[in-house]
Amino acid sequence: MSSPAFNIAIVGGGPGGLAALITLLNRGIPATLYERETGGNARSHLGGMLDLTWDEGQRALRENGLAEAFKKHSRLDGQEGRICGKDGVPILHRTEEDVQDETQTRPEIDRRVLRDIMVAAVPEGAIKWNHVLAAVRPLDDGIGRHELTFTNGLVIVTDYLIGADGGNSRVRTLLSPATPIYHGITGAEISVAPDVAALPENADIREAVGLGSCYCAQDGKMFICQRNGDGRIRTYAWHRAPLEWVLPGEPQEARRVLLDMYKDWAPWIRKIIAVCDEEAMYTRPVFYLPVGHRWAHKPGVTLVADAAHLMSAFAGAGANIALLDGLEVGLALAEAVSKGLSVEEREAAVAAVEEQICSRGMKYAEMSYNNADASFGPKAPQAVVDAFSGIQRSAVQRIVRPSSSRLSESQAGSGRKSGEALLKFDGGAAVKHSTHSRASRCSNSRLLDARTATWSEKLPTDHTLAHRVPIVRGETRWSLGTPGIHALADLSSWRLPQVCYPTTFNTRFLGGYPNGSLSSIVHSFDAAQTEDSPAQAAQTHTMLSTFFVLALAFLGAVHANPLATSTTLIPIVHDVNAGHGLPVVDLNLGSVAAHGNVTVGKGGVHADSADSTYPAAIYFCTSTNCANCNGYDLSQVPHQECLAFQYYFYSIAIIQQSNEGLPFGVYTGPAGCGAFAQVPLVNTCYNANGYVGNDFVLTP
Repeated sequence: MSSPAFNIAIVGGGPGGLAALITLLNRGIPATLYERETGGNARSHLGGMLDLTWDEGQRALRENGLAEAFKKHSRLDGQEGRICGKDGVPILHRTEEDVQDETQTRPEIDRRVLRDIMVAAVPEGAIKWNHVLAAVRPLDDGIGRHELTFTNGLVIVTDYLIGADGGNSRVRTLLSPATPIYHGITGAEISVAPDVAALPENADIREAVGLGSCYCAQDGKMFICQRNGDGRIRTYAWHRAPLEWVLPGEPQEARRVLLDMYKDWAPWIRKIIAVCDEEAMYTRPVFYLPVGHRWAHKPGVTLVADAAHLMSAFAGAGANIALLDGLEVGLALAEAVSKGLSVEEREAAVAAVEEQICSRGMKYAEMSYNNADASFGPKAPQAVVDAFSGIQRSAVQRIVRPSSSRLSESQAGSGRKSGEALLKFDGGAAVKHSTHSRASRCSNSRLLDARTATWSEKLPTDHTLAHRVPIVRGETRWSLGTPGIHALADLSSWRLPQVCYPTTFNTRFLGGYPNGSLSSIVHSFDAAQTEDSPAQAAQTHTMLSTFFVLALAFLGAVHANPLATSTTLIPIVHDVNAGHGLPVVDLNLGSVAAHGNVTVGKGGVHADSADSTYPAAIYFCTSTNCANCNGYDLSQVPHQECLAFQYYFYSIAIIQQSNEGLPFGVYTGPAGCGAFAQVPLVNTCYNANGYVGNDFVLTP
């Protein structure tokens, strides 16, 4: 009697899930895709254009025999692109003639058409429509099987599970605590119906948009238009606002809100709003997963596409890497099953693909985050041109990913000098631990693997942390809490190993991990190592990330180089609510505190100007009342230099756990470095009153 066939379940019918399904079925491996939508035509009116690259999206189609179908239905003329300011006049114009090499082209195809091509390529019944996943659990049977329960009552057991179920993936909860983070960007999706777009009186709209896409950006807003294959002009009107912003449900009121938002923009832009389809107006907030999101591999389950690396559309990569994810996972599983590999060999193959998925996702997520930041910043539309042209921004403006290297215990412990230290966070934490005091310069250090440690407890998994909580080192203990003030947990009760930092280390406010439990922090760091000298560390690591800053700061090696006046700072935390529990005050241009050169603490007290340790962070918030804030370590900020951001802020707060004040003044103002308002108190939220912030400066 033959053994039952290996059964693979795919949850989610986007490009990544469909690519995995087709890849497996084309190689004779049984697989079934479960999709929540009711059928292939569901929501067919939604979704814009996708420009597929040769080595990513098109490769997934070529290797599954769909190259000709793609060529038939895609449009080379859809590569036309224009970038404008709010006047609607192009400052960059690209056409299909600008790219002659087929391998460098990015033909456009409607998302709906691409799905139709892929659905038609699989046998009827391979996709189970109207199946909403309700619950999933591992069977802990040693071979990686999972039980899936759907809302229609169906319960199945699968030998392998591929999570392609989007940004709010239910499958992802098996592997990672990460949840989508609001980008601080929201707005509306609207469109001009094909028959309306074709009217003679709307020729100005057709001419302005062209055959492809037109990106208009200025004043912290964007207006992005795409010409679909059927002639529909789809538009995304985005701006920075709290997540609570929603487009009114009544079409005329929604139209009025958008017209007011774009009241001084080009006539053809406002005309799109005026003639848009009242039946197709939707609120579209933008979310992303933490840049560099990855997970420790577990048997029998993996992630692809947005479930693995949700990002905004500002890198033009989402569909491409989703298709490539699905192809690579499908190829790995097809080979493992067809060759009869052992469970261990199969899982090693999938783990290797996951590393590629995470590394690739990190690259494009970083690009997406930076491009979005620039597109809504004060340098738009030129910043959009720079991003569109592939010009890389300065290293200090980048979110820098953790090192992708992984050190084995033997590698990590070999060839290290006295005084060096190592953090290794990948599946199990390892710390170069010293049994002596700081004065001993970390002698007699040893490498500890937290998975086998007996002298220090593993980090517990039942202490869930708030979104992007920072870590603050106090005088005698480490603690976790909301920004700077409200402790959630005292790490000393968990008997963490004592880490070694040199005597030059100044206590300071440090960054935090985006979300999840403390154990997820451990699982989400890669190897980080540093020398005693900050200069040597700077040579080894040319860019800092919020993750890497935290690791280095644990080791006492965070000493930033001076920043040029043309640069912006690297946030230690993103999109946090810094205003929780703080008093809220209006801040007016020209305001000066009682102490003209200091930011004071409780009772007018301020820090001794000779004291160089003042652990504090400053938050610049894209919403009022100190919501949606980026936080920066004040000890890393140069003095007497006007620093500009790539975004506008509407409120400010300085968070200082000691509440002792600062030995310098903190001033913020609108773009141009011409007018400022002093932030007079720490631990207070200030709403910018009568101005939109962009600059700030510290004065001794």
